[in-house]
Amino acid sequence: MDILKLALRIFYLILLVITSQPLISSIDSLKLALNNSNGTQKAVIYSELCFKYCRLNPDSALFYGKNGLTFSKKNGFKTSEADLLLGIGNVYYEKGKYNMALEYYIQADKLYETLKIEKGMIETGMNMGLVYAEQNLFENALAQYNIVLERSKASGNKKAYADCLNLLGGLYYQKDDFKAQKYWEEGFEIYKFLNDIDGVMTCLGNIAVIYQERGNFEKALTSLKTCLVYAKKSEDQKGLVAAYHNIALVYRDKKDYPNAIKYLDSCVFIGEKIRDFGDLVETYHTLHEIYRDQNKLDKALKYYDLSVKAKDSLQSQTQNNQLIEMSTKYDTEKKEAQNKLLNQQIELKNVESSRQQIAIVLIVIILGIVGFVVFILIRQNRIKQKVNSELAEKNHIIEEQHKDITDSIQYSKRIQEAIMPPIHLWEKTLTDSFLLYKPKDVLSGDFYWMEKTKDSIYFAACDCTGHGVPGAMVSVICSTALNRAVKEFGLKVTGQILDKVRELVLETFEKSESNVQDGMDISLCCLNTKTLELTWSGANNPLWYLHKGEPKEVTATKQPIGKVDDPKPFATHTIQLSKNDIIYIFTDGYADQFGGPKGKKFKYKQLKELLVSNANKSMKEQCEILLNAFNNWKGNLEQVDDVCVIGVRV
Repeated sequence: MDILKLALRIFYLILLVITSQPLISSIDSLKLALNNSNGTQKAVIYSELCFKYCRLNPDSALFYGKNGLTFSKKNGFKTSEADLLLGIGNVYYEKGKYNMALEYYIQADKLYETLKIEKGMIETGMNMGLVYAEQNLFENALAQYNIVLERSKASGNKKAYADCLNLLGGLYYQKDDFKAQKYWEEGFEIYKFLNDIDGVMTCLGNIAVIYQERGNFEKALTSLKTCLVYAKKSEDQKGLVAAYHNIALVYRDKKDYPNAIKYLDSCVFIGEKIRDFGDLVETYHTLHEIYRDQNKLDKALKYYDLSVKAKDSLQSQTQNNQLIEMSTKYDTEKKEAQNKLLNQQIELKNVESSRQQIAIVLIVIILGIVGFVVFILIRQNRIKQKVNSELAEKNHIIEEQHKDITDSIQYSKRIQEAIMPPIHLWEKTLTDSFLLYKPKDVLSGDFYWMEKTKDSIYFAACDCTGHGVPGAMVSVICSTALNRAVKEFGLKVTGQILDKVRELVLETFEKSESNVQDGMDISLCCLNTKTLELTWSGANNPLWYLHKGEPKEVTATKQPIGKVDDPKPFATHTIQLSKNDIIYIFTDGYADQFGGPKGKKFKYKQLKELLVSNANKSMKEQCEILLNAFNNWKGNLEQVDDVCVIGVRV
């Protein structure tokens, strides 16, 4: 007998427990109501949105759940606070984070107990039992279900009492303990009294499993045929198919093939009528096995072919459903991201510079690119189902889409370039300098930065985590932080500037639910154009300079701009330069490039020798020498990282 098929019915009620919170409104209407409500009504809507999003988009569910929890605690709405703790627990259960789920269930249970809300106590109790069962903690789950039984009995909640009996039966069944039958039989009587047809069918099907395992076919058939009566009464087509199929399996085990085929024919009739390809695959396969066992090979082959065709139809149906689900989830996430960005723009409107606004635009564009790629994937999947005659049209569409993506990335590149100082402004401000900037991809994690005050010029070579699109996104955040530290907060000392940049970057990343570890290495200079005094600070990247022809090096503070376990203030170094001294700052991309005759790294030692040996040449010539040396070393190998090298003659 197909034990797995019946065993899956055991957990039918588990799904009901998790989703039992009433969801009375659509998401859009709930969001509209949330903006126009206050008091307890607002807390209740937060709770409904949390439960509504639980499976559709767990991250959105956490967003509304945690905001609602903060709102409820602040205003003393205890009932809503308990409901939201339960909802957040359900989200973590869905995400498979069982320890987090259990933590919120325990808090909800305590609060429901304080408020004497029996229904809430019963629901959290069942869910805690589910968490223990998922982790194979049999004794913990058993103890929790027994508590729920006592609560349900004391409160007279017969439905909850029967649900818990059903779950206890499932728990013992997993342990191969025939005590399961006792709980299912008791649950059956209560469901029967309550006229709860789903519960009755679940228990009858599960009891049949026990009888089958004991070899008592007649009792298994009696239980399943009673289940069939209830399925007909409820007009549950899928329940009918399951009952017919399981009865047929018992007859097959009894070698009563005519009766087995009779019930399987009923399965085929209903399955084809409701186009349930999953049940048809199983039914055709069982018919194939029965005819094969009777050595009726023609009919066995016929039903084998039908099972294969039904399986293909099922896969096609599943793919279409997955595409619809993907599209729905993407639309939801896109709306949430757009709403979040809009709120950020409103909050920062009076304090953000124009470059911060460009950063937000860049993020929106990248989201658009991601959305466009998802659209392409969905469309390609549909196009694959067309006949060969449409291949030419398909190729044309792909080419057009590729062009759109390339154009979008090129536009993103122009936006990233807009956050960096224009070359003509750089050359006007640092008249005797060179700037070697060579991204690995179209977008870059490296960037250069400059800001001029009355008597000083600030300039830096910066290396953000990653390269390409991720690196570009981090570079926008770090560039914005540098601008704010100097222009908005008015800091002048390089070490203090880096301390403030780290604070601003961490503040941005802490808004995320994820544990973001990205950051930046930097070499930051401040040159006093009158006194030729240089102040410098570095995060991981050093400073090299030539003073009266002698090469010097200042090491950086060994920590990045970002999250570290033991953060220290960034050191500030003061150096008195002379006319014609040269400053060199850089990221690690040049020295880390693989190449040469043995395919090894270029390394810092060779870079320093190259700079010192050509220091007497003009800055423009030095830049050309560096670029040629890099390309010759790299040869046909791929560029491994973004490259940024800056030289400034005083």
